[in-house]
This record gives sequence, structure tokens and C-alpha cells, in this order.
Amino acid sequence: MYRYGGRITIEVVEGRVRVADPRSRLDLGADEETTIFGESLAINPIVRRLNHGELVSKLAWMQGRVWFEPEKLSDAISEFNRYNRLRLVIEGPVSGKLRIGGQFGATDPETFAIAVAETLHIQVVHLRDATSGSPQIVLTVKAHHDVDLLHRWPACEP
Repeated sequence: MYRYGGRITIEVVEGRVRVADPRSRLDLGADEETTIFGESLAINPIVRRLNHGELVSKLAWMQGRVWFEPEKLSDAISEFNRYNRLRLVIEGPVSGKLRIGGQFGATDPETFAIAVAETLHIQVVHLRDATSGSPQIVLTVKAHHDVDLLHRWPACEP
């Protein structure tokens, strides 16, 4: 189980789990997950069966890893930002819909940024956030790839 923003995601590897609030309850079995928005089950969360690849990917954090089976770059960056103070940011015309796959150390955004840069032919720039002063890694288009980049790489379906 983990909480991120206004949602709670529960993944069951083995056995059974019951989630309940004063008005309703939800039973989950092995290889199932659900996401609850807010603090109530009243929104009728959907229970979804996970295949083996999804389970491996979702449980990689237990070994300090993140695993992407091509996912949108924006989703991969969000996952990295959950584990790190050094933030990854997409800037300019780089599309968050570009896809990236692979297995990375969850607390090593530098290596991830290098892999993204080499794979998607984009540039990595180290900056400080203008408001907070916190360090960040910005992924942006290389000057000579501006227009071509978004047409060469397949976008993830919405």
C-alpha cells in the first residue's frame, strides 16, 4: 500500500486483504490491486488483476528499483520524483508522452536522466528551481532536434 497525492493504491501479492470504511468494504486477493481516491470507498474503486510483468514492475521498489515496461516519460518521471529530493523536470517541447522502458535504481535519477537523454536524444541540464532553490534535472530538447524529435518517437496512447 502506498499513498501518493490524494490516492491510496493497494497491491496484494499473496493472501487476502479487506479494506473497509464505515459504509462499505472491499476484498482483494493475490495478484490484485485497487486505487482509492480520498479517504472513502464510496467512489467504488475498481479491482484489477495484475499480470506477472506488472507485479514485478510494481514490486521493484522493494529491491530499491523502478521498472518501466515502456511507459510515458511523464509517468516515469513522476515515479522517480516519489523517491528523490533531486527532481526530474520536463521542459520545452519535450513530450511527456514519449516512452521509456527499463530498470533503474529508484534513488539514482542521474543515471535515469542519462539513459533518457541517450535513448530519446534529448538534453539533460542541471539547474536550481527558481522558487525553492532546490536542485533539479531538466530534460529538454537539444537545439538541433527541436522540430524533428516529436515526430520521430512514438507517443503513448492517452
